[in-house]
This record gives sequence, C-alpha cells and structure tokens, in this order.
Amino acid sequence: MAGMTLFSYHPGDSLLYRLDPRLKLVAMAGLSIAVVSSGNAGASLFMCFCLFFVLRLGIGVFELVQDLKILLLLLTFVFFARAFSEAGEPLIQIGYISLTHNGVNQGWLAIVRILDVVFIGLIFIATTKTSQAKNAVAYLFRFVPFVPEKRVGTMLSLMTRFIPLVFETVNETRDAMNARGGDSRNSLSRIVKLVVPVMRRSFEKADKLAIAMESRCYNENGIFASSFVAEQPLKTDILIFFLALLMCLSLLHL
Repeated sequence: MAGMTLFSYHPGDSLLYRLDPRLKLVAMAGLSIAVVSSGNAGASLFMCFCLFFVLRLGIGVFELVQDLKILLLLLTFVFFARAFSEAGEPLIQIGYISLTHNGVNQGWLAIVRILDVVFIGLIFIATTKTSQAKNAVAYLFRFVPFVPEKRVGTMLSLMTRFIPLVFETVNETRDAMNARGGDSRNSLSRIVKLVVPVMRRSFEKADKLAIAMESRCYNENGIFASSFVAEQPLKTDILIFFLALLMCLSLLHL
C-alpha cells in the first residue's frame, strides 16, 4: 500500500469534508475557470485564501514545497521568461535584455493562476474520498449526452488511486539508485535512469490491475453506488455553494 502523499485523501471532520461532493466538484470547476480569468489582485488574494485552507488540512509548508519543488522550478522559469520577454518600461537593463514592469506583472500573474488551480485540486482531493468523487462525477455526467458517466467515474477513481502509487514507485527507485551508488553529479543522467524504471513499474501495476478487474468480471453497468440520486444537499451545502459562486463573480471583477 502506498503511504499518504500530498495529492491523496487526508482524513478529517471539518466543514469541507462534510460538503456534498457534487456541489464541491461544480464549485471547484467554477473557481478554476474564474481564477484563470481574474487579474493580479484577485488571483493573489485567492492564492492566500487557498493556502490558508491547505495548511488547515494539516499539510506542512515543508511538505508542500518538497512535493511541489519540480512545479515551483518550472514556475520560476516561466516567471523569468515572461519578465524578460514582455515589452514595457524597463526596470533593469542588461545589454539588449531588459526586465520590464509589465513582464514582472505578467510573470507573477501566470504563476499565481497555476498555483491557484493546483491548490483548488489539492483541497478537493484531500477532502473528498475517492468513492465520493467517483460517484459525484458519474452523477453530474448523467446530464451530458453521449458520455459514459460510469466509465468516466471509474477512470477518475483509478487515476486518483494511482497517484500515490506513482510517488511511492519514484521514492523506491530513487532509494535503490542511491543505495547502489548512483551518479549524483549528472542530473540529466539521473532523470533518464529514474524515468525508465518508474514508467515500466507503473505500466506493470496498471496491467495487473486491469487483469484483476477482468478476472473479477468487472462491468461498468454492474453494481454502482446510487446514493446521490436520492440524497439531497443540505442547506449548509447550498449556502457554501452560493458563496463559491459569489467568489467566482468577485474574481472575474478583480
């Protein structure tokens, strides 16, 4: 079994855990769209808001930075690429290259928007059980024509369950390389030697899972949890949902 990772369910009993998964999923999609369309002020304020909830889930700052370090490195590159490529009033001039005020704003806006979407997904995954997310997706996709909602729900369930396994495989492979005196000086060589065995082991696990499902006569039209069909959202769920919609409108105007 894979241990708990950043992008896995973190047990808890706060209001976020008790919200209706269907409304939570719709609110997550709406907030993601709104934050991508918002400006610097709205995206920055919303990032602080999301960061507060992420820390309230018991996720430490060190753990957050450690698990997102590759993304943070990529965002740092994106920031400097935008900062030195956008036209505008120069802040720093280095030969023919200039750091512009508009470039800094655009670079910051790009990385804040990406972090906002990541934090929204992180909060949803950490506060929603895989079975609940699967049922919510299947329920909502019932209203979309020509879409096999049960298959989509199963795909989401398997994808979220595989994320911790992939992280575990990466850690095991890295530990095995270090124990065997792997070359730590050449980063590109380490990445190549790490990616190949991780991909091979991940595909092997996926193949074993497919065989196990087939041997147990899995059928997407078989038993399916239908508790959401009869269960109605609580007044608290509806209130929080409308607050999320109000936040979406606010983000679009900031």
